Amino acid sequence: MTPPLRLVTFGGLGIQRLGAPAEGAGAQRRRLALLALLAAAGERGSSREKLLSLLWPESDLERARKNLAQAVYALRRDLGAEELVTGTTELRLNPDLCGSDLADFRAAIREDRLADAVTLYKGPFLEGIYLDEAPEFERWAETERTALAHEYVHALEKLAQQTAAKGDARAAVGYWRLLANADPLNAQSALGLMRALASAGDRAAALQHYRVYEMLLRQELDLAPDTAVVKLAEELRRAEGVTVPTVATVPTVTDRPTTLPSVPLSTIPGTPAVTRPAPVPEPSARKHISGYTDEYARPRPYGSDGSDGTVPTVVTVPTVVTVASPRRRWLLAIATVVTVLTVATVLTVRTVDTVDTAGTVPVVAVGMIKDYTRSNEEMARPLGDMLATDLARHRGLQVISTARMYELMAQASDGESPASAVRAARAAGATELLDGALYRRPDGRYRLDLARTSLASGSVIASYSAEAADLFGLVDEARKGITTGLDSMVIGNIGDVTTRSLVAYRLYEEGLRALFRGDGETGGRLMRQALGEDSTFAMAQYWLATTQGAFNDIGLIRGLERAVALSARATDRERLIIKSAWAEAVDHPSRMALAESLTVR
Repeated sequence: MTPPLRLVTFGGLGIQRLGAPAEGAGAQRRRLALLALLAAAGERGSSREKLLSLLWPESDLERARKNLAQAVYALRRDLGAEELVTGTTELRLNPDLCGSDLADFRAAIREDRLADAVTLYKGPFLEGIYLDEAPEFERWAETERTALAHEYVHALEKLAQQTAAKGDARAAVGYWRLLANADPLNAQSALGLMRALASAGDRAAALQHYRVYEMLLRQELDLAPDTAVVKLAEELRRAEGVTVPTVATVPTVTDRPTTLPSVPLSTIPGTPAVTRPAPVPEPSARKHISGYTDEYARPRPYGSDGSDGTVPTVVTVPTVVTVASPRRRWLLAIATVVTVLTVATVLTVRTVDTVDTAGTVPVVAVGMIKDYTRSNEEMARPLGDMLATDLARHRGLQVISTARMYELMAQASDGESPASAVRAARAAGATELLDGALYRRPDGRYRLDLARTSLASGSVIASYSAEAADLFGLVDEARKGITTGLDSMVIGNIGDVTTRSLVAYRLYEEGLRALFRGDGETGGRLMRQALGEDSTFAMAQYWLATTQGAFNDIGLIRGLERAVALSARATDRERLIIKSAWAEAVDHPSRMALAESLTVR
């Protein structure tokens, strides 16, 4: 039997009674948000404490409890359903009285009814829905929105591949077109649609989409199309007998008098991602920084045995007063950009003993991974960064970023080595080190063996082994094994929130190492090449921006704005890093709130 009430969460938020919009309590935003939370919780329900913290965080406990009770009562009364919300400690939405497009979507995904799932997805989850004085609800909604969007994209990709395999070119084109509409700057979507159109015999339409894709990239991000897309377009042009024009690479942005491009206000946390930036007045004053002060964790020996065990000590780096060379100019820019991240790291360092003693949230650093694949492609290095990034998406762990590890290892006299990785992990405040080895099986699959070691005692806490056909699948399997038994879960593959191009990831990782060796020119070139492989790689754009001058430089600001526009495809932590750097660069009022959010997260 179809429930008389239905909650709509995709593309907005509303409730319907027998197909018509409901009124009264069912039209009030915070009460609808309560229904959305219960719909997302499903059969397990949601605790009253969680609901209070998300919907009424600014109210004292007694008042918040009254607000929740009143909201439940008003919903039952106005919607004519006494048993609409059930439970005492854990509240649940009664599925017999109120269904939801969210529950139907998840059921369709679970049962592999992908066409039904795609039909149900009418737009981003809770699009345009905000609550006053409820930032945690907005963060929750953003996390759910991202996860559901990934499931939608995965369903579209599977449908596109399945229909193409069956020879149904028209259906494949339709699904690839939906993918391209969902993420118009994504190179993989552009490639898929162009190939599907060519297979359907419409090479002209494929080339037309390439022109649209190229134009959007240049207008939105000032970037050249991805290498693979350009190559396919050239092949299609040759097949059509059209002269292939030379595609120029995007030059490095340098200082020049110009008007700042519009800044997307929606990139402030809690607001939905948009594909086109909204205009914002240029800040009345911009920072002109002649130097910076930063804090680093310096290891010092402990114990009487002269062992290399360390505990963190915070020291201050002297302020840099002048920038006389391009290299020092770059060092100033990069150091200023990572200040917020360093503050968060220092706070972690100061509290690491408490966290470790309590045994609640481990602080993990990914160390050296040895490559035994006998390949010249340097796969183990990007694998380490991919693993650290994916683990950081799990709320049950704190993970030291690869950038921070490289920064500390660059200060070591022995360079990058297992010993310097251990020292860097301790200096960064880690309690555990994750290292291992990568192998290639005879059947072509990869195997990753990992050991998780306590930095305090040196004993192995656990060991893991994962196998997969590619590095992205390998990271996904390894993360599942490491996080088994922890409280929260991560949805989606690492490639969904970074890049699906292994070449781009390899270039990015090499660029990251170059940057922290102090070679800004090489680092910038490698980051630009990574963007050439995948123009939606947000962190590659972020680090490229750091090579384009100090905070008073238009190059840095323009580069960070492009990174902000791409940040919807980054992890939560990376998105906050990007937005914090942009807010600091333009002196935006949100900079303190963003820095606080980054520190807390």
